[in-house]
Amino acid sequence: MNRHFPVRLSASLFGALLSVAGVTASSAERTVAYAELPVRLCLDQSLEQVQALTEGRLRASLTLRHNSPSPIFSPVFSLSLMEGEERRTLERFSMRADPPEAAQPQQFLIRLPALAPPTNTALCFELDSDAGSDWGSRTLNINLVWTAASS
Repeated sequence: MNRHFPVRLSASLFGALLSVAGVTASSAERTVAYAELPVRLCLDQSLEQVQALTEGRLRASLTLRHNSPSPIFSPVFSLSLMEGEERRTLERFSMRADPPEAAQPQQFLIRLPALAPPTNTALCFELDSDAGSDWGSRTLNINLVWTAASS
């Protein structure tokens, strides 16, 4: 069974390009259950963006939010850069516990390593988790965008 799902995009992104890995755009959004992880997220890339990424002027910003508050830290997530079917792990992290009244979005800024010039229009990432079966039905909102690096 192929566990890679195409990225669902908001209606404002109809001009997005298609790539082999799924739908791509300048932002990618998805709501998934932990049991559906890993999920592949693809963002448009240009030669200028790749240069800005390698110079540290641009980063990937990953925002995660549980659909209901979690009183404990999340399982460990890993975000990998996909190079064909090969994965290069970029970051491993967990989400903080949420306050009891509401799930809070949590942002992770991802610095990318030196990248080769783009060979296609999309740069794809894979988000996975080491969640056990007790997390399987919990849902997670995922948003990945390019963002300018702060000084």
